[in-house]
Amino acid sequence: MVSPKTCGWTSITARWPVTISSRPGCWRLSWKPPRTCCPERLRQEAEGAYRVADERLQLALNAGALLGSFVWDVLPDRLSGDERFARTLGLSMDDVEQGLPIATVTEIIHPDDLARVSRLIARTLEAGGSYNVEFRVRRPDASYLWVLASGRCELDAQGQPLRFPGVIIDIHVRKIAEESLLKLTHNLEQRVAAEVQARSAAEDQLRQSQKLEAIGGLTGAWPMTSIICCR
Repeated sequence: MVSPKTCGWTSITARWPVTISSRPGCWRLSWKPPRTCCPERLRQEAEGAYRVADERLQLALNAGALLGSFVWDVLPDRLSGDERFARTLGLSMDDVEQGLPIATVTEIIHPDDLARVSRLIARTLEAGGSYNVEFRVRRPDASYLWVLASGRCELDAQGQPLRFPGVIIDIHVRKIAEESLLKLTHNLEQRVAAEVQARSAAEDQLRQSQKLEAIGGLTGAWPMTSIICCR
């Protein structure tokens, strides 16, 4: 049996909170870093955040929703991507590997979405940080596909944009469902408004009829002698 002292554990336990437990023929060492170890805690938090991001990425991959990844090197203005990115956007794989100007890639964005996307890109380049925007892209068959572009702009020490990595995710089914729901809601609202207007018109007509009936009742109730005298 090996003694913990012969392994140098005595000097370790004097500096770190180490627990030594034993049973016949077996020694076990459990070590817990001190709570005051800030760099270690930051490392663990960073690893935790990475695991969460990786899990989300794996979920997107498993669901078949991830349409590709890209990296935009801002200063030379070269945007490169993987094979799925090129295939989704109908771009040449050779061009995507070498890098394309951002203006070439944004040409496939739906005209109704381009101004909004451009404003958000400019804002992210200025402030840095995360970037998430939904828009439509033109497919090789001239149809449009709803996607979510999610990324992050990295700035240098002077606050200038350097890199802009990200991914594009397929959200077409969700957006089509949202549009159908909005259209259905709009149609229902129009029907309700028409029903309210028709009911209001019917009530107005009823009130007018009731007034005419009331006037007619009063006229018929006058004695004939009164009418003759009035002449």
